[in-house]
Amino acid sequence: MNRAKKKLKAFDIIMIVVAILAIALIIAGACLLKSCLSRSRFDEEVVIGDFVCQEWGVNEIHIKDLSEEGKKKRNIIIPKELNGRKVVKLGYVAGYFAPNAGRIESDKLERLFILPDDLSVSNGVMTRCINLKKIVLINCTPADIYNIRNNTNAICFMTYKRYIEEYDDYGNIELGEIPRRYAANVSYYYNYEGSENDGYYWIDDIENGEKIEVIPEEPKREGYKFGGWYKDQECINKWDFAKDTVEKVKVDRTNYTEFVENKLYAKWTKV
Repeated sequence: MNRAKKKLKAFDIIMIVVAILAIALIIAGACLLKSCLSRSRFDEEVVIGDFVCQEWGVNEIHIKDLSEEGKKKRNIIIPKELNGRKVVKLGYVAGYFAPNAGRIESDKLERLFILPDDLSVSNGVMTRCINLKKIVLINCTPADIYNIRNNTNAICFMTYKRYIEEYDDYGNIELGEIPRRYAANVSYYYNYEGSENDGYYWIDDIENGEKIEVIPEEPKREGYKFGGWYKDQECINKWDFAKDTVEKVKVDRTNYTEFVENKLYAKWTKV
């Protein structure tokens, strides 16, 4: 009799465990279904300014292509956020069963500015931008720099500091290869101690004697008001975007061409 009770008790325990597992599987399946249905709403294309996007999940967004408005522009800035979502991919098509990569297409685009420091870029994403000349990496280089300029004539530009420390082509290129990474010749500095990105706020590369065409948004600093861009760290001589031009190179007595970093410094007034 006791043996039968023990068998019955063991059977009851097994059945309870099976029931718990079944309930857990049902809950997990329902959550997965809900997630799939929720994500399917985000997979639809949406036009936001210069971009055709796909909102992925609740926090991320993919830039699939340029909008009709974006295709008319010579300069495009890839922002860190769109509609409150972090921009995480360029060229990729979102969705569980969607193709992995798309292409940015424009016959007008000449310069592409990239703000995100961890942007994923699909291979050959810019190959349909036939007039793309420069890709400016504001914060740092994406993990796969090759993908963004693959099969294009574009050259990537980064901060002078990062170029010298990590991406000096002249010390690494093979014989006959054309360097494809350079230091940008215009650098905007936060101009206060402890600022992010090694002190760089924005960078650009401008031809010798040309004016700066793309003016970045005003930087932010807690407790301070931005007062414009200046040619000196003491903020005495203001940069005039309507008149001032960029100096690209200088030649010394031996005709050796040196790099020139045109530095613009932010002025701050405590509030």
